[in-house]
Amino acid sequence: MKKILFHACCAPCSSIIIDWVEDQPFLSGAFYFFNPYIHPYVEFELRLKSFESFMEKKRLGFYIDGTYDIESVIGHNSFGLSRCEQCYKRRLEATADQARKEGYSSFSTTLLVSPYQNHDLIIRLGQEAAKKYSVDFFYHDFRSLFHNGKKNAIKQKLYRQQYCGCIFSEYERFSAEKKQKGSIKQVTRILQKIEDGSNNA
Repeated sequence: MKKILFHACCAPCSSIIIDWVEDQPFLSGAFYFFNPYIHPYVEFELRLKSFESFMEKKRLGFYIDGTYDIESVIGHNSFGLSRCEQCYKRRLEATADQARKEGYSSFSTTLLVSPYQNHDLIIRLGQEAAKKYSVDFFYHDFRSLFHNGKKNAIKQKLYRQQYCGCIFSEYERFSAEKKQKGSIKQVTRILQKIEDGSNNA
């Protein structure tokens, strides 16, 4: 039987993957919460606690890494321009490393449920992490399950986030600014001013 450790982005996406795994006779899965760039901290806590509470009710194997690393987002000017790649890479590598340590044959991610995520980039970075940590990357296109996942989340009263996670995605979600690149640059300039002010204090 193939044992897969899924990186868990949130409870709703994890719930639909759990249902899928239960229908696969030759697969078993556990889940690993590691999302250090979620902003603000209150949002990070909401997602973590929702995931933990849900998994405890399901009585399935799960791991939690409560690392919160907003400093990395603020501290690197280039992060905003390649934020998704940086974020995918860190989470996939951490999951691959955890899978290797815990004896799983493969790793994957619940991010693959979302039609808003870049699957090609996730595949490339997943394969790179697999090579680095000597564990297989398991890819399956779960996007057809996305709407069922939303229904599941509502039915089970799971917390449903309104944006992907980082400060840039939060800004884009709630700002009237429609041009993505323009909004990213604007937030980057704001963060740079904050950082410059701190350095000059």
